[in-house]
Amino acid sequence: MQVSKESMSWYEKTNDLLTANNIAVRFAEFAHEEPVIDFKIAQQILKRCWKKYAGFKLGSHVKIKQTSGNRYTWIRHGEISINTHKDWGEFIHDLSHLIQTRSRPLKKYKRGRAYHCPEHAILEYKIARDVLEFVSKKEAA
Repeated sequence: MQVSKESMSWYEKTNDLLTANNIAVRFAEFAHEEPVIDFKIAQQILKRCWKKYAGFKLGSHVKIKQTSGNRYTWIRHGEISINTHKDWGEFIHDLSHLIQTRSRPLKKYKRGRAYHCPEHAILEYKIARDVLEFVSKKEAA
């Protein structure tokens, strides 16, 4: 799968934004033994970003649980698992894919075809900005 130049430029902007704020970018070799991100904060971010970018509230029937190990932040059988043992960069990337695939017609995103399109790269950048803003407000409080 090839990623367009436009997409790559947005991914680079996202990586620059994260590294400038001392947050590890994605592709960590392994999950950490201890949680790296706060589950409650990640849960709040997920709900806010879902409403903001998917265009509708996350249903009350959807359960959100904490997970660890070699797992993605993803939805399975009406339950969203947030891997708190991976860095914020992984969480942001997984969340952007989750929102992208659930809020738009799935037939547009056939297995690997458009997953890393410019729209996804821009969405990932916007979510990264929101995460940084939200986390900095929480730390200041």
